[in-house]
Amino acid sequence: MRALNITIPIVADHVSFGVLSNKTEYPLFVKIAGNDFYRNSVLADLVVIFGWKNVIIIPENNTPSIQTCAYLKKRMEAANVKVVNNLEKTMIMDNYNHNYFDEHKDLMLGLLKYKTRPIILAVTPPSIFYFLEDLYNVGIRRGDLIIMVPSKTAFLYTTIPIKPMLDKMSELLYGGITTCEAEWIGEFGQNQLKGFKKVYPYINDDFRCFSLDSGWLVLNALKFTIDQGEDIYDPYLFNIRLRQQRFLGCSGIVSISSQSNDRNSAPIGINNFRYDSVNDILYEKMIASYDQGSLQLFTIYDDMNWYDNTTNTPSDIVKSENDCPFKDSQIEYSAKGAGMFYGIAFGITINTMFLTFYIWKRWWNLEIQVLTEPRQIQFEDYIAMAIILVDFLQFLSVGPEIKNYDIFTYTLTHFASITFMTEGKYLWIHLYFAIGGLCAWLLFGITHIFRIGENLHNSFIDCWKILSKLSLPILGNALFLPIVSVFLNVIQCDQQIGSKLTETFVRKDCNTFCWKDSHILWATLSIICLILYLPFAIYLKPHWDFYEDFINIKTRPLFLMAKSVFQVSIIVLNKTVKPQSQALHGLFYSVLLCILIFICMKKKPYNESRMNLWQIISYLAILWSVVLSSLYWIIPTRMPDAWILSEYLGWIFLFIIGLYIQKNYCLSMLFNEPGINIVKLFRFSLGKSIEASEINKDLEEKRNKYSMHLSTSRNFLSSSAHQAFMEKN
Repeated sequence: MRALNITIPIVADHVSFGVLSNKTEYPLFVKIAGNDFYRNSVLADLVVIFGWKNVIIIPENNTPSIQTCAYLKKRMEAANVKVVNNLEKTMIMDNYNHNYFDEHKDLMLGLLKYKTRPIILAVTPPSIFYFLEDLYNVGIRRGDLIIMVPSKTAFLYTTIPIKPMLDKMSELLYGGITTCEAEWIGEFGQNQLKGFKKVYPYINDDFRCFSLDSGWLVLNALKFTIDQGEDIYDPYLFNIRLRQQRFLGCSGIVSISSQSNDRNSAPIGINNFRYDSVNDILYEKMIASYDQGSLQLFTIYDDMNWYDNTTNTPSDIVKSENDCPFKDSQIEYSAKGAGMFYGIAFGITINTMFLTFYIWKRWWNLEIQVLTEPRQIQFEDYIAMAIILVDFLQFLSVGPEIKNYDIFTYTLTHFASITFMTEGKYLWIHLYFAIGGLCAWLLFGITHIFRIGENLHNSFIDCWKILSKLSLPILGNALFLPIVSVFLNVIQCDQQIGSKLTETFVRKDCNTFCWKDSHILWATLSIICLILYLPFAIYLKPHWDFYEDFINIKTRPLFLMAKSVFQVSIIVLNKTVKPQSQALHGLFYSVLLCILIFICMKKKPYNESRMNLWQIISYLAILWSVVLSSLYWIIPTRMPDAWILSEYLGWIFLFIIGLYIQKNYCLSMLFNEPGINIVKLFRFSLGKSIEASEINKDLEEKRNKYSMHLSTSRNFLSSSAHQAFMEKN
């Protein structure tokens, strides 16, 4: 109008452009709609009324939407409601359509990561239609989000001719909320609606009330001007008369603000998205109205119908099966990701086999001296014994799943394998410790190999020497399996939510997508760590036995080499075959374990008979559990009590057999030196009634028994029965 130099009052029925509210800039403009911020404040109040403490707000990249969202955020925070997303980082582009889907896909998937249902979409049509359809396309469904829109939108869906698109939007919007100036309220409003329907039965009635009220405003102003005998052609005078009107319209009391071009406190309608099954269409039903200028702020017309077809207000927090930024239904097998992981994993396995054979042939093709004389047991011998128990628990943990019928053993074995907390953020904590431990162990190993500082002595150097020695059986043997497992976890990306390799995710942490951003760094670092750790660990394993002076129990290098290959193989099977088939995994595992048992029986792992016995018994117990757990996944009828009873009975039977063989054929070559009775010594030190001679007498008796035991052991070792057993076994 300004450009055409036309001066005429303008009455708008429903305009949402906030700039037109400025009376100074547009003095001849008035609108039946209220202030945008006033309408939006009702949306913020609803969040508080529903008792929600978290909300997502998505702006569109235009000034009105940005201002609306900033205002909403301010109102929310004032009411102690947390806006969980960053408005700037979750802003969709203006005039969004499907061409920009790839640019916004991460944003859409990220909405699920917030675990928050209420979401306010300050997005105008048609952008909101495309955005809703794409939300559906990435896997978001009814109930994942409760969509709230600060304007009516359902009436525009009739302009969309594509039925699949309408169905997707209806799925997401059902049970949602919109706010808009109320229409057809009160008895007068309903009568006006009936009259409108008679004249225009096939026309949608959305926003028609505002058209009627704008017409009534003009008519009332004209009548008043004429009654006053004033010039109706004077635009400025007529504008004043427009602003002076106050009457009852179909949208409530109509009057124009003296401070702006907006209507004074227009009643705000609270609308609920519902579905008309007869006409197969989504519509908005006004269930309540909010009128700031009325004595009764809220007027309730109907109950809220939520996405689950109940009237119970849902929680603002989504409680899902996982903590992933997507739904379980979106997860699918990734041939690309699995192929890449399988290639790396099996490549590492084959490389380990050849590398181990070379290390054994080059440095450790050595024999061990069998114990023929009883010896005083040392602390280092206890470590060797403990490794058998640790291996038993760790090997069970990477076998077929037993969690469904034996939760106790499952928990115990995973605790021993340090795999009891490797999901989500804990995976990366394990990785940091593994990398730190590897760096320290490399230093310890170099110190041990080259005997650095062997002739130097001070508190720090002595402590370093002790740590370097202990690191060999702990970091190089007992923690071998967990360390390799952690590094493989980082590159195990065999599931996806899309077709691209970068849409695969780490199996142990679904919040980390693979082969992009920081994952490339950690995956590369993990592969490098495996390349460094495996040969170094395999080479250093026999060092503990051959270069530790005080240890009596020696381990055959061939067994350590074979066990290393076995450990790497079962870890790779656990990561590759097990997720696809528990039974097939159990079959491969059993074959590998039988090979290891055969090696143990042909080539005694230790130089002490009891250690050999219990090593084989432990492997047989593992084999028993693996066979049972494999059958558990094959047989349709699963009775947990029967399976766990069978498992424990098998272990008890093997334990009894082991005790029988130990008692009759395997006399221990390791004994504890008898010591002073601690109780008597303590009583003596406190001045109790006990003589020093009594303590000495007790010690002498123990030493005599010890000497007799040693003599018996020597006689047994030279007996024909023992010789025959040793030759046979």
